[in-house]
Amino acid sequence: MSKKPFISVVLPCRNEEKYIGNCLNSLVNQDYGSENYEIVMVDGLSEDKTIEIAKKTCENFPNLRIFTNEKRVTPFAMTKGAQNAKGDIIVLVIGHALYASDFLSSGVRLFEKYPDASCVGGPVNSIGENPFSKALAIAMSSYIGLGNVYHRMPGYEGEGEEALFPFFKREVFDVLGYYDERFIRNQDDEFAFRVKLSGRKIYLSSTIKNTYIVRNSPKKLLKQYYSYGYYKWFGFLKHKKFISKRHFIPALFVFSVIVLSALAITTSHTLLFLSPILFYLFVLISFALMHIKKGIKIALYLVLAILVLHFSYGLGFLVSFLTVRKI
Repeated sequence: MSKKPFISVVLPCRNEEKYIGNCLNSLVNQDYGSENYEIVMVDGLSEDKTIEIAKKTCENFPNLRIFTNEKRVTPFAMTKGAQNAKGDIIVLVIGHALYASDFLSSGVRLFEKYPDASCVGGPVNSIGENPFSKALAIAMSSYIGLGNVYHRMPGYEGEGEEALFPFFKREVFDVLGYYDERFIRNQDDEFAFRVKLSGRKIYLSSTIKNTYIVRNSPKKLLKQYYSYGYYKWFGFLKHKKFISKRHFIPALFVFSVIVLSALAITTSHTLLFLSPILFYLFVLISFALMHIKKGIKIALYLVLAILVLHFSYGLGFLVSFLTVRKI
């Protein structure tokens, strides 16, 4: 049997005491053999018990290394982790997620299945902790919520734009460099785009199983997706092309809603101009009713979750488009 490739699991985190124990517990109990991988934790000066819990959880795991993310921004942490990684394969993960016991071995098998792949990963299984986040998990795994985002669709198999928890061959970083620190958000999107531009391939398979814990309030979701939309425009400024045309749709939608609402108020054709908006709401409500068996509260939150996803992302993109000219 050929020797297993050594894997470095890079884990950026900050103030993750609520989730880090379960996350690391899932990572230290892999079926890959503890001698065959390391966990490179890059902590952004946590002010809670994140480090304490991490050390305790990994006290019997020999290969935990902890670095400091003094800049407290995600791309710096991801770069620092990758630069200090010892592995032939480098995996990027997050603290508010769980990983199946065969997560690492499944990634290696997928590289064996697709030898032309430079990156592999698994579609995300989103879950929630309260009624709002359970509704959000449904929205994030649907076409109406996020469009044709393959890495958000459980069960997807084939080539993709990116993987949320990507396995990279080390040569990818050696050749393409690291994460762009100007992208406080979407640094993973931009890096995956560089991978694709270089002619390298990304494959997704549901055999790589993970569980992503989504935001648990509308306020947190709004902040998250506003920043996603805001930094998507940075990708265009850097590459002079859209990473995906899909990214522009929410901004066009928000702009249309603003214009149609203004016309409805200032002209006598109120119903005419409001009809597209009413149709959009009808579609959302119809989608929510399809999930009514999960509870009325979840169905109502489903409408709210999709509205926040679409409007916060679109508004963030519009604000960036109107105010940012260079990066």
